[in-house]
Amino acid sequence: MEDVDLTLKCIVVGNGAVGKTSLITRFVKGEYTDEYKKTIGTDFLETEFYSESADEEVTLHLWDTAGQEVFSTITRSYYRGSALCILAFSTVDRASFDAIKKWMSRVEEECGPIPMVIMQNKIDLLTDSSEVSLVDGDALAKELDLPIVRTCVKDERGVKELFDTLVSTYFDLKADQEALEVIKGRAIDEEEEDESKPETAGKKRRSRKEDIKDMKKSDSTLSRDKKRTVKSLAEGLDLTPEVKEKRNKFDDDHQVIDWW
Repeated sequence: MEDVDLTLKCIVVGNGAVGKTSLITRFVKGEYTDEYKKTIGTDFLETEFYSESADEEVTLHLWDTAGQEVFSTITRSYYRGSALCILAFSTVDRASFDAIKKWMSRVEEECGPIPMVIMQNKIDLLTDSSEVSLVDGDALAKELDLPIVRTCVKDERGVKELFDTLVSTYFDLKADQEALEVIKGRAIDEEEEDESKPETAGKKRRSRKEDIKDMKKSDSTLSRDKKRTVKSLAEGLDLTPEVKEKRNKFDDDHQVIDWW
């Protein structure tokens, strides 16, 4: 475990009455009440948490957000800067389950692809006729490629496991990103080292010489083509005998060779 003071902002989103406030209160204060109190805007609690899976201790700033649409403009402004997110729905509320994709999109619009975990709450009320089954939850988790944790906040069932999964997901993603940066850094170093090698530089010099040679060859070809054109024009003229005699005499005196 690293001895660092890491603070992570975590938002809990989802429709109203799915257990968001109860989750945070139970996790931080160890308290629970059956009395439902609508969250107006946002609420905030702080706690330290040790993740056994990640072997890391962090400080969590937990933001409880209102689930009603009337507060959406207010609550979305509090999403920014979040490092973690819990997408909550209730086993006995199909509408809350169907809204998970909407909540996920809203968070990603403000925060980007941060680590998220789906929470299926009120699992104690699960029956064969429940509005949301275990199969439904698993299918959604697979579709969104997110982990899902079943909870009963009332009995404190799965609460610690939920946050442990979320924090460990954060550190797994962080490790992947760091590994990717190392790979990129090595690739850049190897490229710079390769460019500084004499044999590599020599290859580049030879390449430039070849380019110059090709340019000269091209100029020579162009000059030769011009001479051919001049000769063709000259031979096509209807020269007088006197001019022809003078040209022949000039060629003999100067040993002109028609190299073309």
